[in-house]
Amino acid sequence: RQAVTPESRNLVRVFRLSQAARKELPPDVTSHRQPVNRMGVIGAGVMGGAIAELAAAHDIPVVLKDIDQDALDSGLRHAGDLLRKAAAARVFSEEEASLKFALITGTLEYDDFEGADLVVEAVVERMAVKQQVLREAEASADGAVLATNTSALSVDEMASGVKRPGSVIGLHFFNPVHKMPLVEVIAGPRTSPEALATGFGLVLALGKTPVLVADRPGFLVIRLLAPYLNEAGFLLEEGASIEAIDGALESFGMPMGPLRLLDEIGFDVARHASREMAAAFGERMRPSGVLDRMIEDARLGRKNGLGFHRYQDGGDRGADPTVPRLLSREEATGPGAARSSLPAEEIQRRCLYIMVNEAAYALEEQVVEGPGPVDLAMVMGTGFPPFRGGLLRWADAEDIRKIHDALSEYAGRLGNRFAPAPLLVRMAQQNRTFTDLN
Repeated sequence: RQAVTPESRNLVRVFRLSQAARKELPPDVTSHRQPVNRMGVIGAGVMGGAIAELAAAHDIPVVLKDIDQDALDSGLRHAGDLLRKAAAARVFSEEEASLKFALITGTLEYDDFEGADLVVEAVVERMAVKQQVLREAEASADGAVLATNTSALSVDEMASGVKRPGSVIGLHFFNPVHKMPLVEVIAGPRTSPEALATGFGLVLALGKTPVLVADRPGFLVIRLLAPYLNEAGFLLEEGASIEAIDGALESFGMPMGPLRLLDEIGFDVARHASREMAAAFGERMRPSGVLDRMIEDARLGRKNGLGFHRYQDGGDRGADPTVPRLLSREEATGPGAARSSLPAEEIQRRCLYIMVNEAAYALEEQVVEGPGPVDLAMVMGTGFPPFRGGLLRWADAEDIRKIHDALSEYAGRLGNRFAPAPLLVRMAQQNRTFTDLN
């Protein structure tokens, strides 16, 4: 009888990958690390408030800035709520929560950033805006590392807007910040060893798991999620139900289905990201028309209570039965015969295989060092089921040739977004696995 199951081996592997990630920087870079004794955070939205709370929870004094007093107050309330919830969960006492909240200072002025060792911006995903706030922070926080929480924009282009481009680094936190263990650490070509080591060290000090990612559009997690979420839109256009699509991926082990995840992200944010990906990668990232039609119908997802699901009083009321009528216009029908139901296995294959394919593209571009960081990032950044060992470990178990052949069939029937990546073609021809690439 087998004493160790494949699932237990996969879980052990994920743990080992997380431990190895903490030591990913070579010693000659790590030696440049500077302690972060004081932080600044620009933007008091959900992300900014949560990053400020995370710093304070780890006893780092932090200045939270916004340009609007109401927004600042909202960010401070959000940070306070997170600390109170942590106290209620007995992470620390109520008295400790109060002392930690006192480490957060709200401000409308950049002057309060003086003496900060690192400043992270968490403002709107527009390059010009991010460049401006980093310039302003640089003027007040002399010598500080300047970090951007961008999810997809070029770190190097952002660095071109400041006087010290070597000080700029990407630290991409995931929402909800207090729960998601992953932080993508992005060094641009001009990022200095000091900035990289200091940013990487901060991630460790905040109790998060860092993964080093190259400065490419979408970095790693967003890039791989984009075709996965997009395919859910194409399936919906073809007539598959919300319940069928989400249920298929939940039964695979994902923490929530792709349509529910889009509700959580927000349709405006998701559409912006999908357009960025299409601009960077062309036809294979061409978005379905679903988000456009949802936004035309004044739906933004959970944030306004109307998405693929309906939300009321903070609760999920289930799939919205009016969505199929919204998408029933003739032009909404995708390639292939529209159908009212698809087998769960087909839904899983289309959403997951296309994500494996994009990972193969990313590996050839050396976005990360190899399959291991892909698996770790997908488990810790998207909730990909840990017992499956990560996206690429699962792909090996699924069989690379099976995935390649299915992608080729889908490409002929549904479009070139499924065309197998050159690396995947070579792997299928040579009967190799992603594990072999390690």
